[in-house]
Amino acid sequence: LSGRILPEWGNKPLSKILAMDIEGWRARLRDEGLKPSSVNRLMSRMSSVFTTAVRYKELKYHPMKGQVDQLQESNERVSYLTSEQYRQLMTMIDGMDWLEPVKVNMKAAVTLAIQTGLRKSNLFELRWDVHVDMDRRLVTIPGTQTKNQDAVRQPMFDVTRRTLESLPRELHSKHVFTSVRGRGFAKYMQNHWRQLQKKMDDHPEMPTGFHWHDLRHTCATWLKMADVDDSTIMRILNLKSTRVLERYRHHDQKQVFEAGNKIANLFGDVTMESPEKVADL
Repeated sequence: LSGRILPEWGNKPLSKILAMDIEGWRARLRDEGLKPSSVNRLMSRMSSVFTTAVRYKELKYHPMKGQVDQLQESNERVSYLTSEQYRQLMTMIDGMDWLEPVKVNMKAAVTLAIQTGLRKSNLFELRWDVHVDMDRRLVTIPGTQTKNQDAVRQPMFDVTRRTLESLPRELHSKHVFTSVRGRGFAKYMQNHWRQLQKKMDDHPEMPTGFHWHDLRHTCATWLKMADVDDSTIMRILNLKSTRVLERYRHHDQKQVFEAGNKIANLFGDVTMESPEKVADL
């Protein structure tokens, strides 16, 4: 909020902000060189401010609802980990010059991000006393903490449970991911993730420019490769529309190749040579 929204709107009452004002701001952001995806994220955050104000009766209506459309985004960027790259990433973490608790937290965080599809903010804000119920095998994120205001109630799969159980339970800390002093790991891990990104960029078999959010892409991709249906993937990722699902679903090129070969087999032994050319041979 402090980077773009507050400087633009901090001194103006919400009741005085109209749809045309938002559209003008959006145009200026594009003129400044922001990508459509970045502008859309700012629009979503601004929209959530209005949604909260309407919910608590600070505003009578939502000025953006049905008035300000999202910009068309380019979904050309496709980045996710294969299972081999995931294992390579775990090996890279083991080889980092970090304290052992940092390695344990990072490996668990990466693994859980792929297993659950949770967004980074939700993942690193997990608390044992609020979100994780080991007895009922359930991970719960209240709607007030999710991007689309819908609560997440995700069953704890066996592999998820084992990953959580591998984490150290620091004394007096309620955070699932903790620093060596028992504090929340979210800010602490940023520098470590950047170090890991550089290692990945330098590795010939790892994707370059890999972002943390791409672990969520990886979750959706692996689910799709396992033939999980779209409605289940949407539930796991807490998505509202199949349109949003499309940007997370990337098909393994090996599977595409194999699918093409299956179709090719239906053609049998039909030759593409012309009769005249065959006769000349």
